[in-house]
Amino acid sequence: MPLPHIDRSPTMRAAWLAVLCLAMWAGAATAAVETVTLGGAGAGLSTMRALAAEFAKVAPDVSIVILPSMGSGGGMRALSAKVVDMAVVSRPASPQEAARGLVAVEYGRTPFVFVTSKDDVHGFDNVAQAAEIISGRRHAWPDGTPIRVVMQNKRDGNTVQLEKISLAMNQAVQTALAKPGAIIASYGEAAAETIERTPGAFGTSNMALVLTGHRHLNMLSIQGIAPSPKAIADGSYPYYKTMFVAHGAAVSPATRRFIAFIFSAKGRQVLLRSGHWLPGQPAQG
Repeated sequence: MPLPHIDRSPTMRAAWLAVLCLAMWAGAATAAVETVTLGGAGAGLSTMRALAAEFAKVAPDVSIVILPSMGSGGGMRALSAKVVDMAVVSRPASPQEAARGLVAVEYGRTPFVFVTSKDDVHGFDNVAQAAEIISGRRHAWPDGTPIRVVMQNKRDGNTVQLEKISLAMNQAVQTALAKPGAIIASYGEAAAETIERTPGAFGTSNMALVLTGHRHLNMLSIQGIAPSPKAIADGSYPYYKTMFVAHGAAVSPATRRFIAFIFSAKGRQVLLRSGHWLPGQPAQG
């Protein structure tokens, strides 16, 4: 039977190739080790890697295989097609997805951040200044270094969230994406890597990705408020990503164990260390 169609982008082709390689590997693996395949939004993959590393210490009989980014929509489609066992996504399940038995449960919120590769930039007086950079109206940092704006593709969750900040920001995003020669990364981890290695670069990310990905990026303050889990908990920093783990109606025992670990005391400690606020729990940082 042919594999179900999900996406034909280079990123998704890489993900499908990883699935096929996994299938060949699994056939040769010992029956004692169960495999959980996870895909989804690049915004949460590095967090899932950190959780998987800790989970391996208490569950050596389970192997967590994390596929390349396929986005939240791609993750949910792969989950529906049973290509993956679980997904990490940055939105709730849609009514249509819920009707197919998919469930998405929030595991934490992490600051949505403006970042730069420059260490000597502190922040903005307001988000309108960030919009000026994204639109290209502001071309250089205070020391004269040219600003290189790194965007993400039109359908990426970061781009969608950026558009919703304000009308001026939405217009700035459309201008940036349409600009000839624009630097457009395919997903969150690629954007973080590009910003990190590009002199004077500026873009968006999330705190958990920066921390768990060990990225040397400067997360900028807005109106004097530095992004932090505590700041999103008390409302002083209003920009954050809500992250979810998703599963289908039928959940394998190994998948159920990993999901349970994410919400356990040990899993929560990983999330707190990686820049998440867990609603109902004291915020750190």
